[in-house]
Amino acid sequence: MAWRRAPRRGEEEEGDGDGNHSSLYSGLTTGEILHSLVNLHLLDSDSVIDLGMRVLGSPRIMGHTLVRGPVLRAIRALPFSHFCGGESLSEASATLSRLWLRLGLQGILNFALEDSPDDASCDANLHTFLDTIRHTRELPNESVK
Repeated sequence: MAWRRAPRRGEEEEGDGDGNHSSLYSGLTTGEILHSLVNLHLLDSDSVIDLGMRVLGSPRIMGHTLVRGPVLRAIRALPFSHFCGGESLSEASATLSRLWLRLGLQGILNFALEDSPDDASCDANLHTFLDTIRHTRELPNESVK
């Protein structure tokens, strides 16, 4: 999902009118802002990305149950939670609704197609994609672009 701050009634399109865009962050706690800052800082580091790719691509490391669980939890808590609204249509919809109602942020409900090695997989992806499109009608008006 991608996010865009929607202007509130009486507010200019580009922030809150004073040039510093403080209204964008007004609905967030300090902890949420710090969480985002940590995510963005970590993901800006080539060495962190390289390490993550090596760990995730290593059958020797990811094959161990004691390591796999904590690694996947760390990914879910950091980059996944920052950039993804959920693993299912209902999780993503709940995230979109919450962000719209709480912060006035608009999102893009995006179904990322997985590899389709056969016709049955292609059909399943098509049905999920169509469900995603239909589901946008159930979300709050203006919350999804």
